[in-house]
Parts: sequence; C-alpha cells; structure tokens
Amino acid sequence: MTDIRSFSGTPAEFATFLNKAWRSTFGGGATHQLWDEQLLEWSFYSGSDSSQFRLAAYDGQALVGVFCAQAGEFSVFGSQVRGLVVCCLAVEPSYARKGVGRALVAEMHSRANVHGFRFFLGHTVAGAGTAKPSFLKPFKAFTVAKKRMYVWAQILDGAAVARCENSAWTRGFARTVGALTPVRTPNSSEEQIRAFRLADLDRCYELLTDSLTTADLTNLWTPESLLHQLSGNGFPVTMVLEQNGAVDGFINFHIITVAGRAEMRVAIIDHVIAKGGANAVHRQLLRHASARMLDQNLSVATASRLAGVASSTLLRSGFVPVIPPLETMFIVWDDDLSFDGIQEVRTVII
Repeated sequence: MTDIRSFSGTPAEFATFLNKAWRSTFGGGATHQLWDEQLLEWSFYSGSDSSQFRLAAYDGQALVGVFCAQAGEFSVFGSQVRGLVVCCLAVEPSYARKGVGRALVAEMHSRANVHGFRFFLGHTVAGAGTAKPSFLKPFKAFTVAKKRMYVWAQILDGAAVARCENSAWTRGFARTVGALTPVRTPNSSEEQIRAFRLADLDRCYELLTDSLTTADLTNLWTPESLLHQLSGNGFPVTMVLEQNGAVDGFINFHIITVAGRAEMRVAIIDHVIAKGGANAVHRQLLRHASARMLDQNLSVATASRLAGVASSTLLRSGFVPVIPPLETMFIVWDDDLSFDGIQEVRTVII
C-alpha cells in the first residue's frame, strides 16, 4: 500500500529522484528540465515555509513519487488570496497508472485546504480549451481555468541548442536564429549597470510594486521575499541600472539545466523592471544580461510578459516566440474564487 507523507530527505535526494523519474519518462525524447540541489534549495527549501507541501509517496521503504509546491500570498483582482505554485510531480515509471500521482494531489489539496489556501497555480504546454489534465479528472470539486502565455527565447549558442534538441526543424531553426541575432556587446553607456547590492533592496521593491499596479494576478511581495528572489542563497543573478546615483531598473534571472539529446544551461528571466516601465531601459538591461549569460556559457535565455517586459521589446532585443506556447493553469476549489476575465498575470515561474 502506498503511504503519502512529508518528504524528510535532502534537496539532493529530492533532485536525484526527480531527475531519474523524468529521464525514464521522457526517455531521451522531449527536452525537459533537470533539477539540482541548489535550485531546489532556493525554490522550495528556503524563503517561504513550504515544508508541509513537499510530499513523498512510499511503498514500504521505497520512494515511488514526489510532489512539491511553494506557498504564496497573491493579489487576485485586488483581493489577497493564499495559493500554491505547484510543480515537480514525478512518479517512478513502474508505478505509473497505479494512483500514486492522484494520491499525491489529493494529499496536497487536503493540506492546502486546511491551511486556507484556495487554489493551485502552475504552467503547462498549451492544450485545448479549459479541459482538466487527465490526473485531475477524478477531482470533481476542482475547476480549471487557463490563460495562454507566450515564452520568448534568445538563442545565445545555436550549436549547443542544436546538440540538445531532438527535432531536426528546431535544430536548424536554432542555428539560423542564433546566427541572425548575435548578442550585442554592451556599449560604454551601459557601464552603469552593476551587480545588485543589499542597499538597493528598498528601491528595487519600490520599482517592482509600482510596476504591478495594473496586474490582475501577482505575487504579494515583501522586502524579505524580494531579497530571496534577487539574491537568496547566492543562486539568482540580479543587476541594477543606476543613473545619477539612483537605481532606475533591475533585471533578475536564475539558471536551470535542460536535457534532451545533450544538456544545456538556460537562463529564466524572472524580472525586467524599469522606472515608469521605460522600454529603453528594459532593452538596455536585456542586452547587458545577455552578454553576461553568454560569458557564463549559457545556451538560451527565456522571458515572458510575466517578467514585466513587453513582447515588442523582447523582439527588438533578439528574442523569438517559443512554439507551442505555455498556459498558466489555475486549479480552484473555492466557489467564491474565480479567474474568469483575468488579463495581466505577473507571477514568477519556478
């Protein structure tokens, strides 16, 4: 009988199981994310207290499934709502279709409900309409809404992307786009962009909260949670633009590893923020960050509207849309909470 309980192991043990399960599931086919100890430590083991939402399924002493989520406070149409950002659902392939995933989801929902959380938030590859994913269909109380989200990618190293991707079309596309959109060397006027310092926190917090005033759904940031996002555990990278002694913008990203035919390192841009939403500052920050990523031997940079930057600015900065798009998925069990009509979403992708 499968036993569902809190995962008590280390981030390294969690990552080892996740990667083994996902490699077996994808079988060298579709590209997929790999997890490491540092990424899990930053995402789920520090910052907000989400220990009760790191779940594991055991058959005797054998670990056969994991599921984790990050607890958060959100603004939904101006109202404060507690929600969980979910990801990392993985089941040992030999236990697939035996109810392990369903049991993990049921336990996560039970814990969330007890502690006043009202929805799950996740991201999935775009599908048809608002249909429930197959593993959610047994949960009659769940209402699922989706909003399409376009991810944009800048090809920093077309050859590395070609080595990783399985699709011949994607390999050719990456080589071509990489050659046509080389990363620009920042000019001398961009020397005012520097690494984030603790003394910048209050100004970055002010810039971020000002940028969120029109959002229908956003994280409710505090200075403490923003500090973790910008520099927690020394894992993310944040740079600020300073003009006339004042910080007028910042860019923040973290790095993941993606596996396919080979592995490549990818930057996920979480925030591109400028005073007054100035597109020129956004482009300047993106150029500087891309040069930094190239120096760090990253192969791709990705961003979306979630980061606070317009699609037109991404296009002008050498980014191209990723096909198929993703969907932000809202899984709700509270009849008084609805995401109907939601337009601008500004949340961080884990």
